[in-house]
Amino acid sequence: MALQGPIPVTFPMVFPHGCYIVGKVEPVKDFDASTNGRFVQARDKLTSELAWQVAVMDGDPTVKAAQKTVAVKILNPVQPVPPAPMPGLPFRTPRTSVIRLTTGHHDRKER
Repeated sequence: MALQGPIPVTFPMVFPHGCYIVGKVEPVKDFDASTNGRFVQARDKLTSELAWQVAVMDGDPTVKAAQKTVAVKILNPVQPVPPAPMPGLPFRTPRTSVIRLTTGHHDRKER
């Protein structure tokens, strides 16, 4: 039987060396509901929570530079506010313990 739906994993399983927020938290666009000039924010298909995304940099020193930054989606009823940057650095560390892994093909219909 194939896996159905998101796969819950712990944060350390995905980012064992941690990760750092390097972008702004922005709303995810619902490409099916949005039209020219009308932005509709995406919602999670299971919980109906609003979807947000932010760029994070993987702290793993073995990851190639071109693969270090990834977009992470966040489900929250309001726009999340990242914690303050670490002292003396421009990086912010996210506060989470559980991540749900999903495949990207569920998020958008190809046009």
